[in-house]
Amino acid sequence: MLTEITNQLSQKDPVLAAIIPQVTLPDIAPSLGIYHDLVSCIVDQQIPQRTRGTYMKKLIGLLSGELPNDNNIYTIQEEDWAIAKMANPKYHTLFRVTDAWHAQKMDTWNWQEMTDKDIRDRLQAIKGIGPQTVDMILLYTLTRPDVFPVGDYHLKQIMEDMYEGEKGEKLPKMMTRVGAAWAPYRSFGTRYLLAWKEERKR
Repeated sequence: MLTEITNQLSQKDPVLAAIIPQVTLPDIAPSLGIYHDLVSCIVDQQIPQRTRGTYMKKLIGLLSGELPNDNNIYTIQEEDWAIAKMANPKYHTLFRVTDAWHAQKMDTWNWQEMTDKDIRDRLQAIKGIGPQTVDMILLYTLTRPDVFPVGDYHLKQIMEDMYEGEKGEKLPKMMTRVGAAWAPYRSFGTRYLLAWKEERKR
C-alpha cells in the first residue's frame, strides 16, 4: 500500500519524487487516546512526542507524575498552573475541553467512523480549539490519509525552502495548491516533508 502511495506522490510532485527515496517514513507513535492527545495539543501544540514535550512534562508534574485524564485534570488549580509558567488561556481551554468531553460523552463517540469534516466541526465548536489542533488529531491520532496542516510551523518552513520557485505566491496559497496535487494522500506528503526536515537536522 505504501509503495502505491509513494508512486502516486512521486508522479504528481517532483520535489517529493526526489525526497521519498532518501527518507524512511517514521512510524506514528501509538495514541494514548483522543482525550490525552487533545491535551498534548493544547499544552505543547504537538502530538508526535505526546508525553515528552516541555509543557506536557510540567503538566504531568502538576498531576504528581500521573498522565492527564478527564478526571484528574480537575485537580489542577489556576495558581499552580501560573507557578508552572503555563499560559493562562491554555488552562481555560483545557477545562473547556474536559467539560465538553463529559457533557457530550465524547468517550462514546465512534471516532473512526466519523468524517474528517464532522470531527472538525465538533471539536472547533469548543472555544480555544482551532484547525491546527484538529489537524494533529486527524493526522497523528486517527491517522487519516488526506490531512494537510497548512498552519503547521514546521511544514511552512520546509515548503518555503523546498518549493523556492513558488515564492511569488503568498505562502498559504502556494502550500494549498501544492498540497492539492497530493490528494487523496496529503497526510503522507506532509509526513515525508517533515521527515526530510528531521533528516537534514541530523
